[in-house]
Amino acid sequence: MRKIQPFSYMRWAKAHYYDAPISLVPSGMPPPGPEEFRIPGDLDLRTELLAVGKDSLQGQICSIYKAEEEECLVTAGSTQADLLAFHLFLEPGDEVLIESPAYGLFQSLASTVGAKARSFKRLPENDFDLIPSDIEAALSPKTKLVVFTTVHNPSARVASPEILEDLGERLEKRGIPGLASEVYLDFSPDSPAAGGRRPFAHRCHPALLSANSMTKVYGLGSVRTGWLLGRPEWIRAAADLREIYAPVLPAVPLRISALALQQRKGLLARARQLSENGRARFLEALARMPGFSAPRPQAGLTALVQVQDDAGAPLDTMAFSDWLRTEKGLGVVPGDFFGLPGSLRVGYGVPPETLDKGLALLDEGRRQFASITG
Repeated sequence: MRKIQPFSYMRWAKAHYYDAPISLVPSGMPPPGPEEFRIPGDLDLRTELLAVGKDSLQGQICSIYKAEEEECLVTAGSTQADLLAFHLFLEPGDEVLIESPAYGLFQSLASTVGAKARSFKRLPENDFDLIPSDIEAALSPKTKLVVFTTVHNPSARVASPEILEDLGERLEKRGIPGLASEVYLDFSPDSPAAGGRRPFAHRCHPALLSANSMTKVYGLGSVRTGWLLGRPEWIRAAADLREIYAPVLPAVPLRISALALQQRKGLLARARQLSENGRARFLEALARMPGFSAPRPQAGLTALVQVQDDAGAPLDTMAFSDWLRTEKGLGVVPGDFFGLPGSLRVGYGVPPETLDKGLALLDEGRRQFASITG
């Protein structure tokens, strides 16, 4: 039997997402209310909405995200889009090069095909920015796929189109595709979904694929709708795989997703407002919190915060997170789940009073925890 690497963060998140009175765990938008997202009362949710074709969800996605029909595949969430890419490009014994710190899903996906996961470092001294030469230096003859996120999860740093083009050129020379998870990029006002001109990865270079979904920015995680954008030959092969995993995508999620894209102007404005206001409030508070530091988040609703005691030593953030939850009623994500002990992922996409109280508890808790364990 193949050994599957558990997705440890997801198990933890399902147990602790909202089990603290104040939770700074969430990384995406909350579901929109009826005043923010209108679903007509006479909408027939029983009739299938085609996932393919001009008058389909695929057609909407292509129009918004600047892709041809043959370059777009609708999937059951971005996780399925990622899964299809892993199964498309990797064989048992191949290597996949994954960023670090990283969302733990990618290492788990590698195990589903018997591939070996290796990492390239996104370094704190570089604000965790994506550096193409570092990726190229980490490639090996066995590397068959490179995986990264932009917006980076967990640091919320954004790779520019020029950086992605540079990376694509380097990968193209080696015949290696790159998978960009871009599920937070619609927080940017430059996103094409918001009327901007910022291209997604598949438009920055043809060696890159883009995975996205309705979850993080639109707040519709429960509909499990995503898409994969890339070269036509890759998308055709991915479609063959999807026909095995999900021959027909569910009608209700497709219709709700189509409605959300039609109403995207308001939904994206809602997301950007929460992101911009929360980030400003977070950074203002962080400047008054000794022992905490973070690169400036550039999009999204989270920051990667490094935590030290008064002597400058990193805290045991797994233990600190548990202590905060039980002693302070505060939920934060240990950076250990992303491969960076000594850090926390802190979400600021919450009401202002919740954020203020949560950060005050975090500041107070660091001093108390350090004195107990020091």
